[in-house]
Amino acid sequence: MKEQYRSGRIVLVLAAALMAAGCGGGGSGSDPVVNPPPPSGGIDRGGVAVGPIDGFGSVIVNGVRFDTSDAQFTVEGSPGGQDDLAVGQVVVVKGMIDDDGATGTADTVSYAAAVKGPVEVGSIDLVSQTFRVLGQPVRVTTATVFDDSIQPGSLDALAEGDVIEISGLPDADGFMRATRIERSAAALFELKGFIANLDSGAFTFDVGAQTVDYSGAQLDDFPAGGPANGDFVEANGSAFSIEGALIATRVQRENDLTGDDLGEDGDDAEVEGYVTGFRSASDFDVFGIRVRTTASTQFERGTQADVGLNVRLEAEGELQADGSIVADKIQFHPEGRLEAFAPVEAVSVATGTFTVLGIQVQTDTSTSFEDKLQDMQIFGIADLRVGDWVEIRGLEDDQGLFLAQRVERDDPEDEVEIRGTAENVNAPGFSILGVPVTTNAGTEFEGADEVQIPAQQFFDAAEGRLVEVDGTWDGAVLTADQASLED
Repeated sequence: MKEQYRSGRIVLVLAAALMAAGCGGGGSGSDPVVNPPPPSGGIDRGGVAVGPIDGFGSVIVNGVRFDTSDAQFTVEGSPGGQDDLAVGQVVVVKGMIDDDGATGTADTVSYAAAVKGPVEVGSIDLVSQTFRVLGQPVRVTTATVFDDSIQPGSLDALAEGDVIEISGLPDADGFMRATRIERSAAALFELKGFIANLDSGAFTFDVGAQTVDYSGAQLDDFPAGGPANGDFVEANGSAFSIEGALIATRVQRENDLTGDDLGEDGDDAEVEGYVTGFRSASDFDVFGIRVRTTASTQFERGTQADVGLNVRLEAEGELQADGSIVADKIQFHPEGRLEAFAPVEAVSVATGTFTVLGIQVQTDTSTSFEDKLQDMQIFGIADLRVGDWVEIRGLEDDQGLFLAQRVERDDPEDEVEIRGTAENVNAPGFSILGVPVTTNAGTEFEGADEVQIPAQQFFDAAEGRLVEVDGTWDGAVLTADQASLED
C-alpha cells in the first residue's frame, strides 16, 4: 500500500511562534504532539507546520490545507476556535501532513502574537514603512495584512500610542516584518525575544531595545538560578517605569529551537523565512536554523546565487542529528511589488486565474485570500464573482503573468489602482503590465516623496520605474487622475 503520511515533516517559519506554542499557555514546558495511530502502511510520527495563515477551509498554512474538524485550538494561551483566527496570523499546526504535501490533518492549532503593545512616540516612518512597539522595530511590507480595525489598511492609519497586535517574521536586521497588524483592546502587553544585558541585582534585562523590569514578576519555567542571558522568554506587563522599562507581571522561559526540538535525525523538514545568517550560498541560517545545500539541490524561482541575507525562501530537505537541514529544494518567496485594485472581469476556477483591468492574474496554493466585503472566513477563488472589487498584491512570474501572493475582496471604490513598472513611456501615455495608461491636463503627478512634480519631470523619470496610478478604466484604457513615482 502506498505510504499515506510523510515522516516528521516540519515547516518552521517563525521561531517565536513555535516556542510560544511549545508552552501551550499552561506554563508547563513543551506541548507534546498527540497523533492518531498511523494507518496501515503509514509511519508513526507526525509533523508541525508553522507560518502565516493563507486562508481557511479548514486552515491553510504554507500551501497545506489542514482538516481541523477534530483539532484543539489555543489562542494566546487559552482554549479557542477557528473563528478566533485570521489570515496573516502566524500559527503552529501539529498533526499529520499527507504524502501529497498539499493536505493534512491537524491535531492542534496554536496562535500567539509576536508583540502586543503601544506604538512608540516618534517611531512611525512612512518613508521606510517602519515603526516600533515595545522597543521592537517593525517593518510593513506588501505582504502585510491590516485588520478592518485599521482604516485605511496602511501604516498611515496608525498613530502614536495605538495599542496593536502584530504577527510577523524576523529578518537579519532585527526587524519584525509584519504579516498581520490589528488593533488590540488588551490591557496586558506581550513581548517575546532573547534576554540580553541581564542585571540580576537590579532585576532588569533587555529584549531588543526594550528594558524589562522583572522585580515583581511571576517567573515560570526557569531553572533555580533564574533568568539568564540568551534565554528566550515571553514577558507580560501593562505599565512602564519612569525610565521606560516594561514592568513585567509575568516572565516565562520558553523552549530553544535546537537539536531534537526540531525532530529526529532523518525527518523531512521544511523551513520558510528570511535568511538571518549567511556563511555562503550553500550554508546559511533561516532565523537561526542552519540550512545546507548540495550539488543535487533544486532551486525554484531563482538560483543559488540569489541566496543572501534577508532573502525570503523555503528550504525542504532532511533534518540532521545536529539540528541542521540538508536541502533537497530551495524555493524563493520574493516580496512582490505589483498591486492592483479593480473589479473582477472574469474567473476560471479550473485554472486558478481571474482577470482585472484586462490582466490575467494567476493564483496558486501559496496565495493568501481574505474577504473584507462579507467577512467570509472560508474564502477562495471559487467565491470570486464578476464585478467583485479585489485588491491584489504579487509579482511577475517567469511567464510574465501577475502571480498573486494576496487577494482581498473589499468594498467598491470610485477609482481603480495599479502599481508596477512603467513601460513604453511616451507622453502623454505609458503602460503597466500591458495596461494602457493615458494622462491629460487634469492628471496630478507626484515624485517618490509624494510631492507634486511637473508632467515632463514624471515622464523623463518613469521608464523602468515603479509607478502607481489611480484613475478610471473604460475596459480598454486607464485614464490617470494621479500618477506617482515609487521607490
